[in-house]
Amino acid sequence: MLLRYGLLALTIAACGGAESIGGGGGGGRGGGGGFSASVAISSTAYSPGDVSVKAGGAVTWTNNDPVTHSVTSDASGTFNSDLAGTMPSMDPYSPPTGGGTFQYTFASPGSYPYHCIHHATMHGTVTVTP
Repeated sequence: MLLRYGLLALTIAACGGAESIGGGGGGGRGGGGGFSASVAISSTAYSPGDVSVKAGGAVTWTNNDPVTHSVTSDASGTFNSDLAGTMPSMDPYSPPTGGGTFQYTFASPGSYPYHCIHHATMHGTVTVTP
């Protein structure tokens, strides 16, 4: 029973999507993003794959998969991080422990495509607005 609730909680957490905090002006989806966004890595995919933040804002990626993934900028040298996968719990009735996280602050407006160097099908884009 605990395993069922643990898996439900993990599924709900993995479907969290992007979150915007702060911002000011604009509001809603058309406002150009907030000062932060979150991307979950689950089922060998970034979710959401495309996020938007304001210049000076940060994006945090969290790996919920049991395997290592990366967050690697398509532009060489901009950002790159390997994120460890989740680890099985020593308690068979508990969910796996958390995977790796990576946060990057985007100083300048622009489009920042990224990918996973370990899985060719994984791609996303961070759009940074003024």
